[in-house]
Amino acid sequence: MPDAKTNRERVVIVGKTRMGGGVCVGGMIEGTGTPLRLFPVGGFCQPPDTPFDVGDVWEMSLHKRPTHEPPHSEDHDEWDALRVGKVADLRSWILSKQQPVKGGPARLFGGRLGCTSTGKYFLTRNPPVPDWSTTFWEIPFALIHYKKDNADRYRFDEGVPFDVKYVGHRPAERRLRNRTLVRVSLARWFTTAEAEAQDQKCWLQLSGWF
Repeated sequence: MPDAKTNRERVVIVGKTRMGGGVCVGGMIEGTGTPLRLFPVGGFCQPPDTPFDVGDVWEMSLHKRPTHEPPHSEDHDEWDALRVGKVADLRSWILSKQQPVKGGPARLFGGRLGCTSTGKYFLTRNPPVPDWSTTFWEIPFALIHYKKDNADRYRFDEGVPFDVKYVGHRPAERRLRNRTLVRVSLARWFTTAEAEAQDQKCWLQLSGWF
């Protein structure tokens, strides 16, 4: 276990996303709403059979990882986790802890995202880089599910350019109505072998809805 000071906290699980061959688990401290990304000690992701499920409340030991690369400031090691309950109305609980972004996708992450001509949003290394990589958003238009290259994606139903990859574990729904509360996140920095470091991007992704 980490040698540095650790905390024992109750954590509400709010996100469970596919990450390569593993799972990325997002949570919030029950008392404060502080966002977390939960990793096994020394690991990069949770195993595919992780017992963490969205809506669960777990008590666990936490240690903030000493180094992180913005915007991924939420990374914590977790261990000795014990499931202690479940949130009956997760949407209401989230809204009691965090004000969601309202309006178009250009307002996400402090308005610092770029956009392709087809409506795919991304963050570059151009400063200032936000120091958070997860947030909640009340979508202004309905999102329609479609498949591309065997991946689940959503786009707006109003002709407004917006296209996002869905990476959650929950089965995709055909349509998410406008004003649905969703959780979005920024993927890890990604670049091709030919690209220079300044061309790296964190792509916006959809991890779930409430």
